[in-house]
Amino acid sequence: MRKTITLLLSAVSFLFVPFHLSGCAAHERTIQDLAYQRGKQESAYTIYLPENHTFVPYYVLEGYGSDRVLLVRKFLLDENTRYNPNEPGCAYYQGSIPDNFLQNEFPKRFPPDFLLQVCSTEIQITEKESLYTGSPVTERISRQFFLLSNSDVFGNGSKIIASEGTKLDFFYEQEHCIARHEDGTSDIWWLRTPDTWYDSLVCTVGQTGALGISSVGGPDGEYSNAIRPAFCISHTAKVVKVDACCYLSGFTPSDSKN
Repeated sequence: MRKTITLLLSAVSFLFVPFHLSGCAAHERTIQDLAYQRGKQESAYTIYLPENHTFVPYYVLEGYGSDRVLLVRKFLLDENTRYNPNEPGCAYYQGSIPDNFLQNEFPKRFPPDFLLQVCSTEIQITEKESLYTGSPVTERISRQFFLLSNSDVFGNGSKIIASEGTKLDFFYEQEHCIARHEDGTSDIWWLRTPDTWYDSLVCTVGQTGALGISSVGGPDGEYSNAIRPAFCISHTAKVVKVDACCYLSGFTPSDSKN
C-alpha cells in the first residue's frame, strides 16, 4: 500500500513539472525571440513601443550585432524632410537634417526611462571626402537613432555606392522594401548612403520598393522624402504579451509612465 501511494505521488509531481517550466519560459521571454525569420507572420516580429503618448509598431530584426536587435519603425514619420541645404557636399550623412533630427528631436517622443534601453550603435557611413570622386570610402560613427543604409536594404554597393553593412534578411522580400505612412500611402524614404558620382545624390527606397537615387535639391529648391527611423536595444530585453500584442516589459498600456 505504501509503495502504491509513493508511485501515485511521483506521477502527480511529474505531471506538474512541465507546466511549471512552461510558465517560467513564458515569463522570461526576450525580444530576441521575436526577431524576424522568413515565414513568420508580421504580428510575430512586431513590438509596440511607447512613442508620443501612444504605442507604435516596430519590426524586430537581426543584423547590427549579436548582442542586440534592430528595431525599424513600421510606418514612415508623418512629415517628410529635406536631406540638406543644396550646397557642396550635401549628400554627407553626418550632420544632415535627418541625422540631426534623429539625434535631437526624435528621442523626445519616448519616455526618459525607455531611452536608457536604446544602445549606442556604431554605423558605417560614406566619408565626405569620397563625394564627387566615384570611389567611396567609409567611416564609422556612433548613433542611437539612425537611417538604414543602402546595404541594409539592397545589399552590396557598387563602384560608386559604398557597402555600409550587410543586407538585412527582412528586405529579401520586395514587399518589405515598400514603406507607408499610417494612412496607408506609400512614399519614397531616405537612406543614409550617397551616390559618390556627385556630391548631391542620396540613395532612397521608391514607392514600389526599388532603389532610387534622389538629388538633394534642384532649381526649385531642396527635395523632401520620408524618414524611417531605426535603432537598437539589447537582445535580452524582456517582452510581455497583452491582448495579442507584444510590448517591452514595463512599457505596456497599463503602465502609468506611458
